[in-house]
Amino acid sequence: MDNRVVWAEGIFLSPHHFQQQERYFENTLNQRVSMTNPFQWGFRRLVIEPDALLMGQVSLAEARGVLADGTVFNLPQNDPVPPILDLSEQKNLADKRIFLAVPSVQNNKALVNKRLDSQNNYRYHRFDIELMDYNEGDRSSESVELASLNVKLLLEGDDTNDDGNVRLPIAKIKESTSNGSLILDETFIPPLIDIKASNHLLSAVKQLISTLSVRATTLSERVVNVSQGGSNSIQNFLLLQLFNRYEGLFKHYISLPFLHPELLYRLLVQFEGELATYYSPSRRGSANLIYRHDDLSQSFKIIKTVLKDYLSAVIEEAASPITIEERRYGIKVATVHDRKLFDQAIFVLAVKADLQVDDLRAQFPKQTKIGTVENIRNLVNNQLPGISITSLPVAPREIPIKRDFLYFQLDANSPHWKSLGASGGFAFHVSGDFPELELEFWAVRK
Repeated sequence: MDNRVVWAEGIFLSPHHFQQQERYFENTLNQRVSMTNPFQWGFRRLVIEPDALLMGQVSLAEARGVLADGTVFNLPQNDPVPPILDLSEQKNLADKRIFLAVPSVQNNKALVNKRLDSQNNYRYHRFDIELMDYNEGDRSSESVELASLNVKLLLEGDDTNDDGNVRLPIAKIKESTSNGSLILDETFIPPLIDIKASNHLLSAVKQLISTLSVRATTLSERVVNVSQGGSNSIQNFLLLQLFNRYEGLFKHYISLPFLHPELLYRLLVQFEGELATYYSPSRRGSANLIYRHDDLSQSFKIIKTVLKDYLSAVIEEAASPITIEERRYGIKVATVHDRKLFDQAIFVLAVKADLQVDDLRAQFPKQTKIGTVENIRNLVNNQLPGISITSLPVAPREIPIKRDFLYFQLDANSPHWKSLGASGGFAFHVSGDFPELELEFWAVRK
């Protein structure tokens, strides 16, 4: 019963009135908070003693947060740390969780122990403290009786009465070694109200920011060099805008003194949805992204996997420029480092010379021999046909259009094409007179 107390003239005050008023205020506060955010419970700070784990024990150094029933705890500042949980003699501990537990509020059950009562099933323990009067004047002290939370550590399965405690998981055991020490699952994320209470989650966000920075730098270089042959420029600009925006947002979020995991998850889902437009085969966001505050490990594992797949995908340019190098005896060489392009792309030679366009279109294919690096000299010396080229009416849309350039496509059905896979690349020999000759070579993915 959490109704307010009726304060009326003539009532006889007793502890019951103040206890009921306290229940009313606590319930009202919890209701208001839960209406603004239903996930306002979990850890704000959590530190487990690493040395105790080596001895097969679980010991808390510090813990701050809110229980699911709205109870605020602060160890060891306001409430004593719980007794050490000794698991050195326990077997079959793998995948079991450790809980921080406090006896729950139950009807008709006392919450505070009597003096000298050592039972451990009360919600609060009494203790005395000397408090100073903070009013100016007589700064006398008075012994005041206060209550601290009765906090315990429980192993999953050991608490036979689940209704008897309000619990928060603090860790998950990965394994127990032969010498009795405990190894915790570093990927386990307890319920949080601040992601900085989980080193694993905080590190994952920092890694994401680092990845975004690298990808944004790569894209910015392509965008800056678009006039030198970058393609898919609109997509690159949009992706760069996307990465710049979210890199800044994630940096801002982790710089805050407090970051709730649901807010982080919301941003990650939004980011995933935008990335899906570019990377998902269906161009749709993932349908199984559901936030579970009581299972943050699984919630963030799923979305981290999706984002990792998207961000590890190679942003392939629809058209890649291939450098043409001058060699001796008028031979030019274009090295193709990605051998898969021979099957997955068409190759286009862009040509410009100080000639009439029609003359260049007619003469250049006749005066040019194209082969592999290994057989070009044989083709030239013996006047043998190489890979033929065909004039294109317009430049492929993937290639930047340049004034006065003509575009020729190499014949992939040439008998010489099969030997390109084992070759170092293409070789060109241009005979005849082509003043101010300029050549550009492109691989355009099919």
